[in-house]
Amino acid sequence: MFTSKTMMACGALALIGLGAHAEAPKLASLFGDHMVIQRDAPVRLFGTADPGAEFIVSLDAASTPVRAGRDGRWWVEFPELSAGGSHEISLTVEGDTVQALEDVLAGDVFLCSGQSNMEYPLSRVTYAEREVAAADHSNIRLLQVEKDLSLAPNADLPGDSAWALTTPETAAGFSAVCYYAGRALSEAYDVPVGLINSSWGGSRIEPWIDGEIIGAMPDHTEQVALLETYKTDRGAAAKIYSESWQQNWRDDPATEGTAPWEDADADEWKPVPGTLRDWRKWGDAELTDHLGMVWHRVSFDLTPQQAEQAATIHIGAVDDTDMTWLNGTAIGTTFHWGGLRA
Repeated sequence: MFTSKTMMACGALALIGLGAHAEAPKLASLFGDHMVIQRDAPVRLFGTADPGAEFIVSLDAASTPVRAGRDGRWWVEFPELSAGGSHEISLTVEGDTVQALEDVLAGDVFLCSGQSNMEYPLSRVTYAEREVAAADHSNIRLLQVEKDLSLAPNADLPGDSAWALTTPETAAGFSAVCYYAGRALSEAYDVPVGLINSSWGGSRIEPWIDGEIIGAMPDHTEQVALLETYKTDRGAAAKIYSESWQQNWRDDPATEGTAPWEDADADEWKPVPGTLRDWRKWGDAELTDHLGMVWHRVSFDLTPQQAEQAATIHIGAVDDTDMTWLNGTAIGTTFHWGGLRA
């Protein structure tokens, strides 16, 4: 049983713990060593800190005091910079530097974004070995935004996303289109160039649009509502999606109201010859030039003991999208290229 003294001691420890985990002010991960700031435009820096925290932000010799807002966010603006550098940015708390960025240039910054054409890396172009070896430009800086799925916009870049000098090592996996464009612009205008590559092959435009904007579009209202459900209850969202998908399948004139997931009669299903690796080699004329979904089914028996236990179904790597049913009930669906499904 807790006594009053015990309760007071616990409260004191909790307060001490809160003080020990104060967050030092920091810049958003978009900012880093070797970055390029847009020239001839006000320099806007932003980041996070403890709510109400006070500190100093400096850009070279210019400094300004900052106080974080109630949500812990802060921003500050400095006068524009001419092309060139290098510059230094620092955050100071009571005379102690808590973050410092070096080798910052002012120049032209470009965001490169798109699907697989923009994502296509320099290492796979014609004469790639020669092109990669020549990718050594101190005036061109690269920021590769790592891929990460999120149900809501993030304040920071994912994973190890960071600015880097252009070297054969950093350019090899970078967008070829973005790199070639940046190199041409740097040569034409003789200014530093910063290239941000945020591409995702096969991605649709809708996930890149602000949620409030796309939610106001009649064609996407249900999808946005489903995403909101998914944030709090993935099982409920999966059920809603599978029911909607099944109804759309039935309503499609090409499917003639069929429901393959409910079909218990296997007589009209063709056996798969060999493995599932390449349907174009099965000798089926209907599949020779097919590019789309293929239905598969398999039957198995479980003992009463096995049926009472939780289990995971592994279906291997799939290109883009899949849905799985068990005894006519949808149990899972995924959307991404080439990943193992379970």
